[in-house]
Amino acid sequence: MHLYIATKGIKMEIDEFIKQLQGKYLPLKYRKTIDEPFQDAHVQLPVRPVQLWEIGYPEGCHDIVCNTILGTPEQYTGVQGNDGKKSCVHKWANRIISLARRVLGLDPIPEWKAEAGAMPIRRQHLIVVGLGTKKDYIMETGVEGL
Repeated sequence: MHLYIATKGIKMEIDEFIKQLQGKYLPLKYRKTIDEPFQDAHVQLPVRPVQLWEIGYPEGCHDIVCNTILGTPEQYTGVQGNDGKKSCVHKWANRIISLARRVLGLDPIPEWKAEAGAMPIRRQHLIVVGLGTKKDYIMETGVEGL
């Protein structure tokens, strides 16, 4: 059984809540083969984040931000794995992404150039799926409101 939840609050408090959840153990009836009798075991509560993030940046930095977060256009394969071959998400992902884009009022992610380079960042053991972009509002002074 899986329970999906959403959280909102101070990040430090959310992190503590998740840390404490990960420290909980539950009883589990376990056996290695079908012929063996069940044995009592305990399993750590697996907590896996499925998170939605909004990242603000100046419009002129679109290329470097996309290269950093999503990878170069050649590397980024949308809902496919980072290797471009094995799908990392459910086959309905494109429909869910389209729905999320509409609900959040987002536009599709504009193309970006690999030549802009990327900022160094650790990207191991994670999947990043871009949902869309939204233009900033412009303040009376002409400055983007990130």
